[in-house]
Order: sequence, then C-alpha cells, then structure tokens
Amino acid sequence: MVEMKKPKNAQNKDFVAAVHCCRFANWMPASVSSLAYNDDQGLLAVGRGNGNIEIRNIEQNWRVDRTIAGKSDIPVSALCWYQDKDIGSRLIASTMDGTICEVDLNTLEFTNSQDSFGGPIWSMALSESSQAVAIGCEDGAVRIMSLDGGVSYLRTLQTLQERVLSLVWDENKDHLFSGGSDGTICQFDLKTGHSVQRMTLDRAASGAEGGAAALVWSLTLVDGGRALASGDSLGQVTVWDLRTGTAAQRLATHAADVLCLAAQREGDTQRLFASGVDSKVVCLVGLAVAAEEGKPGAGAGPGPSRWSVVDAHRPHSHDVKALCLARRDGKAVVVSGGLDTQLCVYSAGAFGPARPRRLWPFPHHRAVAVAPLRDTTLLVAVQHDRRVDLWALDQGPAAGADLHAHADGDLLGAGDDEDGGEGATAGGRQHRLWGRAELGENEGWNLSGIDLAARGDGSALLAFTGPGGTRVLRVDAEGSGGGG
Repeated sequence: MVEMKKPKNAQNKDFVAAVHCCRFANWMPASVSSLAYNDDQGLLAVGRGNGNIEIRNIEQNWRVDRTIAGKSDIPVSALCWYQDKDIGSRLIASTMDGTICEVDLNTLEFTNSQDSFGGPIWSMALSESSQAVAIGCEDGAVRIMSLDGGVSYLRTLQTLQERVLSLVWDENKDHLFSGGSDGTICQFDLKTGHSVQRMTLDRAASGAEGGAAALVWSLTLVDGGRALASGDSLGQVTVWDLRTGTAAQRLATHAADVLCLAAQREGDTQRLFASGVDSKVVCLVGLAVAAEEGKPGAGAGPGPSRWSVVDAHRPHSHDVKALCLARRDGKAVVVSGGLDTQLCVYSAGAFGPARPRRLWPFPHHRAVAVAPLRDTTLLVAVQHDRRVDLWALDQGPAAGADLHAHADGDLLGAGDDEDGGEGATAGGRQHRLWGRAELGENEGWNLSGIDLAARGDGSALLAFTGPGGTRVLRVDAEGSGGGG
C-alpha cells in the first residue's frame, strides 16, 4: 500500500490508493524483419519476426495505425506497396513459409495467398509498370507473380543460382538483378527470361580455406541505373559497372555481413545507406566521374560514381535487417530496424550532424486489463502474442490461468469488464468471450467461454457496456456498423 495525495474531487478525507508492482506482466516485442514505405498515404509497413505487420502513420508522429496478425513465429521476409490504378494502394507481403499474399488493410487479414512453389521466400522486387513482383526462393529460382486482380503465378526465370537472397528490378531497361548464396549476381532480360550477364564476388577475398563463396545479401541500383551496389557477407559494399560487368569499387564498410542497402538521390547528390550484422548504419556519398578514354564502354556516358564513407551511427544493439527511405514534413528520412525490435529514424540530408530518433516498441494498445473479482482481489488479464494470462493479485502465483489463442494468428486485443465477470480475446479471424472467471475452493479457476463468429473477416468489436452487458459490434470497410 502506498499513500497518495488526495485528489481535489475526492470525498473521503482518508483517501488511500493501492499500488501494485507486478513483474509478471512482461512485454515481449518482436524483431523487425522488413520495411516498406507508401509515399501516397505517408504509411510505413513494418514486418515483424512474429509474423505481424504494423502500419505506422508517419505524419501522425509515427503512430501505429493498425496491426495485422500473421502466422505465429513465421517472419515477414519482404514487403512492398503497389499503386493499383483502380483500387489504390495495395500491400504485398512474403513470408518464410513460402507464401506471397496481399494484406487487406480494412479487414486486417491476409488475402489472395499464393504458394511460391520453391520453398521459403528470401527476397521480393516490385515492377509498377509490369504489374508484377519477382520473388527469390530457396530453390534458387526467380519467379514472377502477377498482381493483376490478385496474386497469381506468371512464370519462372532461368535457374542459375543457389538460394536467391536479394532482388532489384530495373524498370527502365526491363532487367532484373538477383544475388545468390553462391556469391553470384545475375542480370536477367525479362523479355527472354534468360541471364545476359553474370557477376561474381571474389571468393579468395573471404579468407576462408577453399575460397568459400560470399553471400549477396542486398542489391540496389545507383547512378540512374548505370551501376549496381551490392552488400555481402564479407562486410563490403561493391559498386558494379553494368556496362562491363566488373567491380568498379569495393568498400570495406562493415566488420560483418551487410544485410541491407538503400539508395537516395536528391538533385546532384547521391547517397547510399548500408547496415547489417555489426549494427552500424553507414552513409556513403557518390561523386560523378567522367568515363576514361581507352576503357571498355568509354564514350557511352559517364562512368560509375566514386563512393566514400562520410558518416556512421550505431543506435542499434543487434543486427539491422531492414533499411527504408521515407519522407516526413517534405524531407527525406531513413528508417532502420532489426533484432533489437526498435525503429530508428535519421535525416537523409543531415545524416551526420543530426542524431537518430528512436521509436521504441511499446505496445500501442492496452496490454493489461484490471477488474475487481472479490472484495480484496483484483483480476488482471495480461495479453501476450498468443495467449492471455489471468492473475488474482491477492492469491499469489498459484492463482493463475492461461487462455491460449487459436492457431490461425496472434492476438490483437484482450480485455475484461468492470466487475470481472466477463472478458474477451480478439484475433485476426476469431473472437472469444469468456464468462464469469471465478476462483474455486482449491484456488482453481472455473472458466467458461464461447466463440463469436460475428464475421469471418475479423472486423468485429466487443464492448462491455456495464455489469452483465456485452455488445458485439460489426465494423464494415466503409465505416458503417451494426450490433447484436
């Protein structure tokens, strides 16, 4: 018991408030596995390691606008926004169980799911003009999926590599670049589906016996598509001259694998951001140089820019797995995320002087609900990803019970009414109302529950209107509602 100052509107002169310090209500956030920015609506999609996808509104101070519950503990490997001429923005997601699907932001569920036919999906690249996405699979194949009217298989490109870890689409030339776990980068002509150029990282540079192949974790185009930047397991960023297929520059930017890259051009200034296992976020700046006479490709325009490291930050404590460029208040920003679960935001134009802003992974909803169960006992419902823990504070640790979620997705919310008589859990597709939580004579829980199937799309809201009163509200995509 802790005595507190009496509020001004308190009637009792001897006002005493009970404060409980609970250590069993631990919030366990999930790691960040992928990022994607929607410029039209100012939304940032954040894929988590537990399968969930967060939608953050950048202009509203990075507020979590909604959460889509995914398959438990199956990370979202890649995300991309597709601007459909008919229905607007569509969010496409791929997962490590080999599924590519569309995310319905109204009903908060995954739709139009399609199997990759090649195992886990490691990478994805979007082509707006072709209305398609390319996915890199475990079996070494690059598959093209059509986004016209849903998500459907289109074709498979020539298989030349082992596991395809990275992809980037050059829409200007209708070419696709893929990076593999065998240290090779393939350039595909999408008209024929065959490789027209193959670039290989130096095996001896790894320093391993037998010349172990490096892993090409990330790819991005620079110099207006004339050059390609790659990040690999050697801790290097390599810039490739696409006219000759040779490495124009190698930069040892990191002490471990470079997992992600992001390129930004503002006027005549080019910036390249890189990060990875050593948790360091590096900014490189490129200076344009003219093509040298006598070299292959001379006279075909300026050569690749010369890049140099100008600044670096280390706000993360563990691996950085995703980088994304976005805009806030009309200015370019860089967003990073990784295993330490937090997001960090940097100014792209003032990367060095400005310190990064941290977006902590605190729950955006109420994770703990409290209601009186007896005269001296409080019922506490603690929400986790896939279960709700019930605790009676005055009964000790023995008075606890678990309510487990269904296998189709994580929990989106949980709560109970004011007298502890009823509670509810909500998932992506199913809702459950559990009634009259009571402690038996042997300190055991007596729980009864029913499943609510108001709608199959999960667009239902449970509201406790008072002791003994519960309403189930249906929320349609257009915003209309109904009750029962």
